[in-house]
Amino acid sequence: MYDVGQIIYIYKVSSESLFPCVIAEQVVKKTLNGEEINYTVLLPDEEETLVDLLKLDAKCFINIEEFNSYYIEEANKRVKSAVLKCSQIESVRFKKFQDKTDKTKKANKEAIEKDLTNKISVSDENDVKINVDLSRLKEVGL
Repeated sequence: MYDVGQIIYIYKVSSESLFPCVIAEQVVKKTLNGEEINYTVLLPDEEETLVDLLKLDAKCFINIEEFNSYYIEEANKRVKSAVLKCSQIESVRFKKFQDKTDKTKKANKEAIEKDLTNKISVSDENDVKINVDLSRLKEVGL
């Protein structure tokens, strides 16, 4: 799956942080029950820490583009889920006001759908928020 010396990208969902690692070791264990492959990665810290890849409890990507696609898809799922939940609450709790707001609701839905395809917000491990206009990524070569 990976080669020793290969750079991979680790995404920790719990902290929403992405960082590169290098595959430092591949251990192949063959038994009567089959073959098991484990990897040790070199972290990008000053101590050059080696960690079992399985212990990182993170998602692994072989390139930034793969991570980018994953993150955009997940962000879109979260936004769509939040909008759906909000709409369900609205229809239950404010049913008597719906006739007055149907036009506004339609306009809001169209604006949200258009915006979903173009913008996301990302937080790093220091809780610094970055707003990304996805339509501009191609302009800068990503």
